[in-house]
Amino acid sequence: MRFYCEQITESIAELTGDEAHHLADVMRAGIGEKVELFDGKGTVAAGTIAHIAKNKIKIDIQKADVF
Repeated sequence: MRFYCEQITESIAELTGDEAHHLADVMRAGIGEKVELFDGKGTVAAGTIAHIAKNKIKIDIQKADVF
């Protein structure tokens, strides 16, 4: 699963708004599932869902690359 995230750091990222809704409610993803993130500026990251709240999902980043 690949999702847009405005800000990706080397260790954590947060999905909010429509992206968080789509991942949690539409895709029914759960804690521990792997996701891929991109920021539209050349950064791509692989991570694992660490926490799911109503409008925010925290993702622990395992690997981030800038292209």
